[in-house]
Amino acid sequence: ADWVVWMAVVVSMVGGSINVDLMEDGFRNAVRSIERNTDVQNSVRYLKKISKSITQEDIKSSPRAKRLQKETCAFLSQMFKRQNQPVKAKKYLVKLVKLEPSNPQHPTELGHLYYKLGKPEKARKAYLRANSLIPGGDAHLLYFVAEAEMTSEPPMLHDAERHLDLTVRLLQKQGVPPRQLQGRRTLVWARALESLGTVQQRLGLHEKAMNTFQIGVNKGLWISPYRRFHKKRDYSIPDPLPIFTKSTPGYPLWAQTLISNFDEIVENVESITHENFESELENLSVGGDWKVIPLIDINQSMDQGSIAWTKVALEILPSLVQILSKVEEFVSCVLVLGVCDAFISRLQPGTHILPHCGPTNLRLRTHLALKAPTECCSIRVADESPVYWRTGELLVFDDAYEHEVWHNGTQGDRIVLSIDTWHPNIRDQ
Repeated sequence: ADWVVWMAVVVSMVGGSINVDLMEDGFRNAVRSIERNTDVQNSVRYLKKISKSITQEDIKSSPRAKRLQKETCAFLSQMFKRQNQPVKAKKYLVKLVKLEPSNPQHPTELGHLYYKLGKPEKARKAYLRANSLIPGGDAHLLYFVAEAEMTSEPPMLHDAERHLDLTVRLLQKQGVPPRQLQGRRTLVWARALESLGTVQQRLGLHEKAMNTFQIGVNKGLWISPYRRFHKKRDYSIPDPLPIFTKSTPGYPLWAQTLISNFDEIVENVESITHENFESELENLSVGGDWKVIPLIDINQSMDQGSIAWTKVALEILPSLVQILSKVEEFVSCVLVLGVCDAFISRLQPGTHILPHCGPTNLRLRTHLALKAPTECCSIRVADESPVYWRTGELLVFDDAYEHEVWHNGTQGDRIVLSIDTWHPNIRDQ
């Protein structure tokens, strides 16, 4: 009965005068209901009505109405973010930016949402706005600006280098320790130096890039300018190798099961339509085309404590799902590390994947070549000579090392199954 009264009153307020007392009371009750998970649908509808009914004139004339609009928008934006509904969350963050134009938190969160929605240009504008509100600028925001510039189409590499250089200068000026974290897992210095050097590589400034990477070595972040990562490390890898062969201690023996089931896996993969492949999102390739099919949802897997397989994996690759579900090195790596992945990667002729590194030093990447045109699809890992994928064979490498890929053929895609597992040589640090 209360909801009927509140909704009727709020609906009548649209376009007319508002009753702030009644709306505040309704706001508190709606929030309480949502937090208790009771009558959630009506509660959300009511909060939306509050936000819609408060006009600019109300905000200008009534501090209470302005405060209520801020509280309503803040609650709705955070709720929709938790529910992984970025489009709905964006609507209320945009209102918050207008309500509190001097608060850098709102455009920062808005930038994150735009980036998640695949709109790096809008994300860049939001981050720049947030940074302009902080005296002297903020190193994290400048990094986010550069990240958006790197993933724009086309990439804004010169702008990204300038903003990353400013990021490094700010970190130095503020005396940020080399192992300072952002959040729980990201090494601030490592992320900035890795990105700056990568941009310099793409601009053809290779000597400058190696000097940038060497700064990370000098700060004790990395053991080599070729082996770079930015996720927090509680463990070390003694004497890491770029590429594992069958004679290398720790070679993933479990992967022989993939070879034993090669024909079935290939047959299943061949039934996948082109529409199932997705473009990679990091702007790492030039020429040709690089697309992937995710086999797991990493974030959902960590949230639920078990592997969350994608629809394609469950419906088209059930035997592969069954195999990998029994590989403890894979399952625990996904659930604990949070950056272990499983996907199918397809390169078309003429594709060049630019030099890059994986985010952590704690994983090992195994490729099973499902289809590899002879002597034309190769990968360089660290400063070693390129090696070729061969159909039906495994290629195992430490992707914390810089790696670069080419498909120099003219006919036929290169298709590999890529699986991450724990690095076998982890030592407690």
